[in-house]
Amino acid sequence: MRILSRNPFCSRISPIPYFSHPYLFKPSFIKPKTPSLISRRSYHGFNTLGFVRALQEVGIEKKNAEIFMEAISNVYANSHKKMSGYLVTKEQQDRVMYQQKVDFAHLRSELQSIERQEMAALHAQAEQLFSDIERLKTSFRDQLNNSTAEARLQLSIERLNHYDEASLQELKLRELSAEIDTEMSNFRTQLATFKTQTLQWLLGIVTGSGALLLAYVRLII
Repeated sequence: MRILSRNPFCSRISPIPYFSHPYLFKPSFIKPKTPSLISRRSYHGFNTLGFVRALQEVGIEKKNAEIFMEAISNVYANSHKKMSGYLVTKEQQDRVMYQQKVDFAHLRSELQSIERQEMAALHAQAEQLFSDIERLKTSFRDQLNNSTAEARLQLSIERLNHYDEASLQELKLRELSAEIDTEMSNFRTQLATFKTQTLQWLLGIVTGSGALLLAYVRLII
């Protein structure tokens, strides 16, 4: 497109305006305070009157300047309309952020409920384990007392019969005591191992819950 001008220094003018002129481009629909969000109100365009006057100052007739201004205004209007389709309002953003906060609160409540249930289950299992341990201790103690009483009784009877038999029974009693001590030591070792495994399981559950909560926080942030 070429427009003839009366100005000898501007006989041919490109359809692209001179944006360095102070009257050619004055955007009035963008607020510098909110560069990421543009309110969807009616498009006002630029200073059309100043644009026409600037074209007239460089030698373009008023009719051609108005045609040129209308074409540029349509281009800006279409660009603004397309750009507005990709933007969201502050109300929509606040709604999304509020929904995310609600979802996060719901997830946190569910995680806390799951954690409480797991802790209650672990507490019940620990109580049951301690009860079983006490029962086993009592049973072992009774068995030890019975075995000791029987051994002593047999030893007393055999002493009346023969000294060698008494010595043999005493040796058997010592062996029985050693076996009982060995069994008790093994039982204590197994009990310590089970306590360690229980603490590791509890730590794994707490760590997994914290990792899941942290992942969700990172996701929403």
